[in-house]
Amino acid sequence: MSFTRISNNHATDASAPPAPMEMLFGCHARIRHFMQLSRTLADAKFVPHKTVEEAAGAIFRYFSHALPLHEA
Repeated sequence: MSFTRISNNHATDASAPPAPMEMLFGCHARIRHFMQLSRTLADAKFVPHKTVEEAAGAIFRYFSHALPLHEA
């Protein structure tokens, strides 16, 4: 079981740059994803150590590295 899977449900033209609203919605979707992942991880019981480690690492990387780049 992987906690960190993110999916993008809508198809887009790969050659076209994303529209500003798509970028905003994508950013907010990632914030919601990692907040939910944090809640799921906090409540996790009987989960393999490796899975917890991977999820915690993904949460840390997102909030310490990726999110600050989107504040501008």
